[in-house]
Amino acid sequence: MRRSKTIKSLSVIIAFLVLLSGLPQAEAAVQPGPTNQIKKLTATEVLANQKKLSSNQYHYMTVKNNGSVAVWGDPFVGEPKTPANVRDVVALTSSGKMAFALKKNGMIVKWGSGDSLQSIYAGVDPAKVKDAVAISASAGTLLIVHKNGKVSYHRYRDDGGSPLTAIPKDLAGVTDISGGAYHALALKKNGTVTAWGKDYRGNTKVPKEVSHAVAIAAGSQVSAALTKDGRAIAWGSGFEKTELQTAPYRDIVGIEAGFDEVYLLRADGSIAVWKEGKVSLLPDMTKLSAMVADGEAGALGLTQDGQFVQRSSSYYGGFVPAQAASSITSVAMNDTEYVAVRTDGTLTQWSKFSSPQLKKIPAATKEIVSVSVSSNQHALAVKKDGTVIAWGNNNYGEATVPSGLRNVTAVAAGYEYSLALSQDGKVTGWGNNRLGFIEVPEGLEDVVAIAAGVPNLAMKKDGTVVAWGYKAKMMPTQTAKATAIASGGSYAAILHEDVTVTIWDEFGHSARIDTLKNEKAKPGSISFGVHSEALWVMMDNGAVIAFDAYTGKELKRYDQMAFRQVTGDIGVLTNGDIIVLDPYDFSGNSQLKNVKNAAFLYKNNELSFIVGKDKRISVQGNSYIMADAPEWADGLKKYAFSSIHALVLKENGMVEAWGGHNGVDLEGNVTRTPTASVPTGLKDIIDIAAGPDFSLALKKDGMVKAWGWSGSSVLKVPATVKNAIAITAGEYYAAALRKDGTVVEWGDVSGRSSMPKGLKDVKAIAISGQNTMALKRDGTVACWGDDCKTPASIKNAVSVTGAVGHFVIYCSDGTIIDYDTRTGVDRFYHPAKIQNVDRIFALHGATYVLKKDGTSVVWGDRLPFQIQL
Repeated sequence: MRRSKTIKSLSVIIAFLVLLSGLPQAEAAVQPGPTNQIKKLTATEVLANQKKLSSNQYHYMTVKNNGSVAVWGDPFVGEPKTPANVRDVVALTSSGKMAFALKKNGMIVKWGSGDSLQSIYAGVDPAKVKDAVAISASAGTLLIVHKNGKVSYHRYRDDGGSPLTAIPKDLAGVTDISGGAYHALALKKNGTVTAWGKDYRGNTKVPKEVSHAVAIAAGSQVSAALTKDGRAIAWGSGFEKTELQTAPYRDIVGIEAGFDEVYLLRADGSIAVWKEGKVSLLPDMTKLSAMVADGEAGALGLTQDGQFVQRSSSYYGGFVPAQAASSITSVAMNDTEYVAVRTDGTLTQWSKFSSPQLKKIPAATKEIVSVSVSSNQHALAVKKDGTVIAWGNNNYGEATVPSGLRNVTAVAAGYEYSLALSQDGKVTGWGNNRLGFIEVPEGLEDVVAIAAGVPNLAMKKDGTVVAWGYKAKMMPTQTAKATAIASGGSYAAILHEDVTVTIWDEFGHSARIDTLKNEKAKPGSISFGVHSEALWVMMDNGAVIAFDAYTGKELKRYDQMAFRQVTGDIGVLTNGDIIVLDPYDFSGNSQLKNVKNAAFLYKNNELSFIVGKDKRISVQGNSYIMADAPEWADGLKKYAFSSIHALVLKENGMVEAWGGHNGVDLEGNVTRTPTASVPTGLKDIIDIAAGPDFSLALKKDGMVKAWGWSGSSVLKVPATVKNAIAITAGEYYAAALRKDGTVVEWGDVSGRSSMPKGLKDVKAIAISGQNTMALKRDGTVACWGDDCKTPASIKNAVSVTGAVGHFVIYCSDGTIIDYDTRTGVDRFYHPAKIQNVDRIFALHGATYVLKKDGTSVVWGDRLPFQIQL
């Protein structure tokens, strides 16, 4: 959730921090980051590794060092015995409920279920093949490349795969094969590609320009080829333009095709997702040496240190146009429009809309060194010779550069006005003078940096900062010399020489960041987000850290890559690549690897909240929820979170609420949602639960108190909720466990399967999304709600915990099951048994197990894991 904010109309000014190219914060100060230290991959080694991985509808495989096969996820018939006994495997593939392994001697081993076709339709028998060099399974059909360059098929299931069997009669000289949903690609020895099957939007029409190919990938509706010179070419759904579709990078060493997207593995191990005309670098992925993709289950990758990682396909990050994805030195943006400076000094421009709001860049624009864009759709660019080019809206002359303006080193485009800093340290303003925007303070000189916004700021050579324009008097008294400044539509900030940051808003509210003193690297520059209320701090080692502009608390950090610049929510890497940053996205779980001795842990896609054994509270992410959280958890007993607020049960039986911020009024006062307004006199509480529009407290007498938004059906607590001993909550409903071992649910339970009739002897309950799981006293569990099936094989469970998408079930013999509610399988690889468990935290997309000796075991989406190879 983002905090809405009521502001005056003039406060929508968007401007960007513009620093002099010669300042210490500039690109030259950036030290080589982690990305510079990773060895370069080759297409040959990536392809060899890729063949040893398989991802198919939550069924995963990899080849072990002894040539056997490790499997996890949704189990097939014959597993794990059959694949574990196979040796000398060099390639894997699977489709439906059938798996295949290609051995070094050219033989094929299969296991699973689904052989339902008569032999007359099945093609060749894999058990009789002795000369295979490549295999690929899709839609119930196995495609086999033989040593003589011919292709055959084995169709084992009527799964729509008949188009794959229409292999061209004259096809020869094939070295590799890739099967899509209804079409196939064959790579020939001469580097050309042949396609056949059911054409969908051109996915079987190989462009004539495809030559010197070294790898191929057929997806559901898309096709791709990797060429010897590191280019990727795609065609089919999502790549339907008449001109050749070539990825913007020239260091690609591996490809995979999804539904209508193509995954690009680059020589440095980074991953980008490519769709027609746009790409997205994935910032939260460990560097890989190979990967395979499955449209529904996502990607399985092999990391460069020999671990494995699974990534959900639900989030690809932010996309940028292909023409602006690389060879960039800097970017400027507003809410909808973007302008980037290329390494050759030219500009490229794009928009979030099909009809751009910013006018086209003037013709023959070149030798540009920096650019700035305002929210009223005008732009300024500084040329190498110190002159300025302007274009866009010009209602108040903001895009009319004053004659004689020369030797400019920086510009800042404000709302309906413009500022320029000259080499002599003086500032020039032009455009709308409403509220004194261009009334540069008399005698202002020795300026080294400017920022246009609320208010305008100028940093002088001696480290002092001068403010003018709208809300200039709100700037706090400066206590230390400045080294960088930033101003935006609602906030302004100063980075001080003592490595602290002061942030303030138009209402005079201020926050201070003093945690940068603990960083090994030093902060160099600051800028505000455009689509977020974040302050970005770029460190001198190229890492960037996002802080909440209102609270000053850390949101997120990107420290596994080296940045040249961050502006708005766009990052430019030192290699010239562009990446979209999201300070609120916590769908990745990499930070969990560093969590030690957690007394309590909560994480969703926007927030990470940790209470250490020393009772220190650590928060990253959406701090609107946690805006009122203390630094220490003294006297706090239990925590409950919704997407917008948190409840805390104190040791004295009282309840307090954090967050629930509903905006800021015209006087700058924070308003809060009814869910975060704890009823007066509430006491003797033993349990709490929270939903997005309600809060619950279980009293010592077994009764439940509810409060929140008046429209929430959960507020109507039924009379049957009495003698309760525990409560839990989902998004739209709640559940209570009664003393007699029965369960009561209330709220919006429509569209869900009903609770099992006669359910009793329950000793614990948990909720995951729209699903409820009950742990019975006999060690069995029951699950109901949104397609949740009861795991029948569990007989000795001792605890259940739930989070969005999964339940974690722990058994008396140490067995642990991470039960995916949608698929009914244990999706992620993890130890089958864990002994001496202290507590288990089911998190969004991950599981964290704390052992009694203080060590932890963690697994989940995007978390590297080790398989004993």
